[in-house]
Amino acid sequence: MSAYDPLETNRRLWNDPDNILNDSLAATVMMHHDLVYHDDWKAVVRRDCDKLKKTVRIIGGGAVIDGPMYTGFIGRGMLTAAVLGLDGSTTSIPTTDTIVKVVEHCVKNDKEAGVLFLIHDCAEYFLNFLQAKKKAEEIGIPVQIILVRDEINSKLSPKVISSPRSPSGLLLLYKVAGAMSEKGKSLDEIYKTCYEVVKKGSTFSIGVYIVEAVNEPVQIEMARGDRMTDHDMKRFPHCDFSTKKIVENIINESIHVKFTELESNVFIKELTHQLSQYKHKVEPIFTGAFHTSLQSNGFHLSILNLSSHKDLEYYLNAPTLAYYWPKTTKFKDDVKTKRKQSKSSLKTDSSSTNPRSSSSDDDEISEKKRSESPNDSFTEKNIFLKAVEYACESVIACAKKIDMLNKPSTPEDSKRCGTRLATAAESIKTLIGEKEFLEMSLPDMLFRISLVFKQDEQDPQAQLYMNFFTLIYEVIDDRSNSQEHLGVIDWMFAFDTAVFYAVKKVAENTILEDVFRVAREAFDNAYFGSDLNLIDAIGEAALSAQKRTSHFVSNSGKIPKKYMKDKYESSDEIAGAHAVGVWMRGVYEGMKLSYRFHERSSNKRPGSNNRAQVSKSAKYPHDDSSSS
Repeated sequence: MSAYDPLETNRRLWNDPDNILNDSLAATVMMHHDLVYHDDWKAVVRRDCDKLKKTVRIIGGGAVIDGPMYTGFIGRGMLTAAVLGLDGSTTSIPTTDTIVKVVEHCVKNDKEAGVLFLIHDCAEYFLNFLQAKKKAEEIGIPVQIILVRDEINSKLSPKVISSPRSPSGLLLLYKVAGAMSEKGKSLDEIYKTCYEVVKKGSTFSIGVYIVEAVNEPVQIEMARGDRMTDHDMKRFPHCDFSTKKIVENIINESIHVKFTELESNVFIKELTHQLSQYKHKVEPIFTGAFHTSLQSNGFHLSILNLSSHKDLEYYLNAPTLAYYWPKTTKFKDDVKTKRKQSKSSLKTDSSSTNPRSSSSDDDEISEKKRSESPNDSFTEKNIFLKAVEYACESVIACAKKIDMLNKPSTPEDSKRCGTRLATAAESIKTLIGEKEFLEMSLPDMLFRISLVFKQDEQDPQAQLYMNFFTLIYEVIDDRSNSQEHLGVIDWMFAFDTAVFYAVKKVAENTILEDVFRVAREAFDNAYFGSDLNLIDAIGEAALSAQKRTSHFVSNSGKIPKKYMKDKYESSDEIAGAHAVGVWMRGVYEGMKLSYRFHERSSNKRPGSNNRAQVSKSAKYPHDDSSSS
């Protein structure tokens, strides 16, 4: 049965309120291909949840009220799934059976990782999720529950379930728990952190609404979310309303314990100004239309005390694919998040051989080489972006030649290796051109690039590139937490790790693995053996990679028969290996250009002792930029 006024229904773009949920969620998964909607359970889950290994699943959900609030926060870095009820009504709550089915679907063969429920603290939700927890534990799935008291507006409606709720405080914990899960934290670690935030009262929410009643003046109402008493309900006559007055009450509350976007922005400005007078630093700020309500006009404010846990700020700023979560806003561009996480090495199987150990390399390399970094006096990010941009240009220019190397069984009209890589390269170039990377950290750039290749889940080569960039991101991100600048050794260790886990396991004893091997050996011989500068060493590595595959294609564009072995016919190793050489050449050209520009702008002489100086006599068989 519908709970909506027929007059109100006619003002909306739907005919049958009972089908609002299905129609809305169907559109959501159409727009966001990384989500899957299960109609039988009225649940939305990550498409890749069955591929997660040793990753705690974060599950939320509840009554949808007026819009699918929870689904916008599903994705890598936040929720794994959201359970939204069974009968399709916007006022229903998830049943115990549907919650259990969603849990079983999310964990499948990874039961030991565990599940964390993050839900509103109300009786109806708690009882159903608690019963689901018990049933899941009976079948061997560890589950924990965190309750967040956030019912700001419950006194505005006698219907507890259908009353508007502030999602803000709960969303902050979605973000923290999701980021911890992506970092490989255990269920106990995530539960302990979230529980401490709730127990210490580190977060609270306030709702501000315009209240209109017959024969009464318009008033502005403010209500605390963690406790609801008449004393906590404050109303101000509309004629006496001032942002300063409301903010003063908010600050006093925090110490002792239909608005528009324009008005909320003014409110934020005044809030941060007054908090600064109390020596409180407000950073970061997240603002957006997280959830809208048809029954009230206003906004919700949640404040999280970052000093309650040393890593909260890091988790809030960690990247996520949840489409509702906004970008971080900071007052100072030069303010960097100080992450005090301890170093943690990547987990490896005890039966496998580890990649090059950074500790063993450090013993053999002088302190001078250890500290050398490509950001001597200009930003590491700019060099990285220039290298990526030139690498993309190289792949686009050489796409047709790479296509020649594709296996003969690939139809002419299908997208061959070079064409597919060129498409991804164009996407990355577009991101650079639109300045998507402008405010990102270097690790976040690597993560964002990996997502470009994730879009084509059916392409094994795209998956290899995604895994390669993801592994480099994880190593660089981990090392960025404990040191201000990254050196050559850090990047080489990231490269070795990515090759070992992303390339060797899927292309062992193939030409693709061989290209990475000869490139690494050439770099070692040039940089550590012959004492060449960094740029020349990268050039030698790219040259070796290109030489390894340059003989595969004759002038006719045909692959010699001696190279067409069975292992090559089953995949794109030849084309993919040649593409790696093209990528490396582009990286070299981009870095060389950056350093030359820096030398000219800083008036450095060619005879300088700086080891990052660029050699102008790079030894390449094809000197024109269009050659692959």
